[in-house]
Amino acid sequence: MPKHLSFFVSFVLLYSIVGAQNLRVRELFSGKDLTGDTITIQSRYTTWVGAESLDLYLVIENKSNNVIETGAKKMELDSLQKDVMHTFCFAGNCFPTGTYISPSHAFISGGSTDSSFIAHYLFDNTVHVRGINHVAYVFYNTNSPTDSAVIYVTYNSVVSNTGINAIHSYNQTLNIFPNPASTQISFTIDESFNNKWSISIINLIGKTVFAETINNPHEIKIPVKELNSGLYFINVQSRNEIYSGKFVKE
Repeated sequence: MPKHLSFFVSFVLLYSIVGAQNLRVRELFSGKDLTGDTITIQSRYTTWVGAESLDLYLVIENKSNNVIETGAKKMELDSLQKDVMHTFCFAGNCFPTGTYISPSHAFISGGSTDSSFIAHYLFDNTVHVRGINHVAYVFYNTNSPTDSAVIYVTYNSVVSNTGINAIHSYNQTLNIFPNPASTQISFTIDESFNNKWSISIINLIGKTVFAETINNPHEIKIPVKELNSGLYFINVQSRNEIYSGKFVKE
């Protein structure tokens, strides 16, 4: 999977990580707050017609009173289908499929929004191998990257002959403890899911720093002593079920 921060122990920082954030993510057309949510973008066609693009239009909102220099990145949480091109545009520029962190930033005034973000999941559906991919998009204050907002997206090119979504996906939030952590993190997953689960921890520059596969998880404990101090995202998934969260390593 393609893709630190100094940690200051203070109540204010901890609150910003696990509580209120200055950045929010909204859907462009409906205005719905999608911060921390998982949405599914479904192929529109039941027969092959040629080039297809599953598109995502987002608005980034600055809830603070100050200008925030905002960065954007994409994080591919599993291996994309080989024929897929996954691109995005932000702050007036568009980037090729191999770009994961936007080199351009948006300066969003206090109480204002920026609507320059567009993501494209492109394929030729005459040859495309139908499947599902999970992606996260992160928007962050470049001067304080723990002040961030994330949205999880399931791109689904699997359709039934009725055009109804053939595979369902959903996201649940991990209750990670302790948070911040110094040596180990723990979390629980509903043990009724008797599947094989993959666990990955991703740092702020999109690099996977921990990966493991387990069976029938319940209470999971992961050592984090060797990680650098900073903010990390964690994803636990099996088939189409996704649990996600973030934690700080002291």
